[in-house]
Amino acid sequence: MRRVSLNGRLAAGVLAALVTAAPTLAAAQKPQTGGHVNVITNYRTLDALTWDTQRWPWKANHDHLGVESLLKGDLSFGPRDRNEFTFHYPDHIPEFATTGSLAERWEETPERLIFHLRRDVQWMEIPGVMKARPLKASDVVNHFEVMWKSPRRVPAYWDFIARGEAVDDHTVVAHLKQ
Repeated sequence: MRRVSLNGRLAAGVLAALVTAAPTLAAAQKPQTGGHVNVITNYRTLDALTWDTQRWPWKANHDHLGVESLLKGDLSFGPRDRNEFTFHYPDHIPEFATTGSLAERWEETPERLIFHLRRDVQWMEIPGVMKARPLKASDVVNHFEVMWKSPRRVPAYWDFIARGEAVDDHTVVAHLKQ
């Protein structure tokens, strides 16, 4: 028993010494440049490092957690709360577990989807590019038009939508084909 305890203390002491010395050792070494990075993913399509979501990078399916959408899944229906839905990819999100994100509320008819945007959403200021301003319905329509025209768009992704329309600053209408 005493030997195990002594070995544990010795290992902890060595580990502490290495952790303390690591910054000094790293600072003493010259940085290595060049080389390449291999990115492994199930979706081998586009540049993994692009920030431009309009180029349909594979990163969208991995970590567009910082990108807002009109609707989102209400995680209170998930395994850590009510356990009514798993939210496993590539599951669709059922109606009962869907809530608004940029859309405060929405209406569905056979001819169109009508999204009423939250009024408290702001674009942040980007110095030299744009001042902070409210999100407008025309911003949402423009986004979908740009994505639709992209040569890298996903075929059939939004084929059921004929066109988008900004009715006013806070109402987006998706006119449906079917």
